[in-house]
Amino acid sequence: MPGRRLELGEREEIRVGLVRGESLRQIARHIERPVSTIAREVDRNGGRTRSAAACAQLRAERCARRPKTRGSEQILRWPGVSPGAW
Repeated sequence: MPGRRLELGEREEIRVGLVRGESLRQIARHIERPVSTIAREVDRNGGRTRSAAACAQLRAERCARRPKTRGSEQILRWPGVSPGAW
């Protein structure tokens, strides 16, 4: 199902697969997802040795929130930076 986000259970399955020493291809086959999705998820969350399902889920939820702030709005919020400074 294209465009479907990974769920916490799938992230946990990825973590368990990594702990067991399974290849990304084996993990992908097990949770019925493309290998590229698994590889991006692992890379995005610290690699094979540091990937944690709960942290990955929180990060994904935080990144998916709307509305997003534009880069110029973030600059305006930096302490000590006035709008005329840039």
